[in-house]
Amino acid sequence: MTFWRNEEKAVKILVEHFNIVTKEFEFYDDCIRSYFENGCIVNEEIIEKVEKVHKSEHRCDTIELEFKEFLIKGGILPEVREDLLNLIDRNDKIANRIEALT
Repeated sequence: MTFWRNEEKAVKILVEHFNIVTKEFEFYDDCIRSYFENGCIVNEEIIEKVEKVHKSEHRCDTIELEFKEFLIKGGILPEVREDLLNLIDRNDKIANRIEALT
């Protein structure tokens, strides 16, 4: 049962965003573990891992903008639209904070 015209597309975009934030956290975790295991020395390996975090966060921003454009074009009930915007905004704040830690 669908609640709005483009439910499948909305769910697809949101799930992709959530998956990327999860992956970003995994990259961050890997980066921090490698840093401490390497005696708190920044080397090329650490820099590459930091770059993965930044790229993931950038991808999250891109998806968030895509989702907002999708909502503006319609197809989502107004009663649900605000909740979906809040959901992706809050999830994106997590991505931003992870990136800020690196």
